[in-house]
Amino acid sequence: DSEKFETYSKQLISFDFDHNIIHVPPLLLPRVIEMLRKHGFDTSPVEEWIEKTRKEMLSRSLDLKPNLPSLRSYQAEAVEAWLGSNGRGLIVLPTGSGKTIVALEVIRRIRKPTLIIVPTRALLDQWVREIREKLGIEAGQVGEGKLDIKPVTVAIKNSLELLMEKDPELFKEKVVKYFPLVIIDEAHHVPADTFLK
Repeated sequence: DSEKFETYSKQLISFDFDHNIIHVPPLLLPRVIEMLRKHGFDTSPVEEWIEKTRKEMLSRSLDLKPNLPSLRSYQAEAVEAWLGSNGRGLIVLPTGSGKTIVALEVIRRIRKPTLIIVPTRALLDQWVREIREKLGIEAGQVGEGKLDIKPVTVAIKNSLELLMEKDPELFKEKVVKYFPLVIIDEAHHVPADTFLK
């Protein structure tokens, strides 16, 4: 376990020595806090900020008009497993098994602002259509010249990265602070350089 963590953390954690900042993906944050505590660091300011941010995010609720099909047993198991792990982790299912339906069910269940990151325009269009048909709302879009952020937004990863580089303050206010749920479609692209930034 610690060997895997060390391997992934080297790829995902970055340091800004000029400003004394460590960039940590949310999934690794509990582990990093635990390690800092173990080495005598006071992590209470970070933990207080996390809790405050979490409460702010969870106070927003989506108004959906869901029209989802009944879940297959393995889809229901995937949703329950994800919810049971405090909304963290990966859902891995074979091609064509309905991962999108699983993700839409998660959105329906938690009813919180959601960012869906996709690698291509085709997937962006597919998600926008599925959200309209299955959740009864129009999704925002980031990509292909659009910057339309709504409670459920689909973003092409390269466009999101450009926004982050071009206007870090806007990215922080409109993306980082706004979405308590982030879904990454085609998550095997995560280790790519563009995701590591």
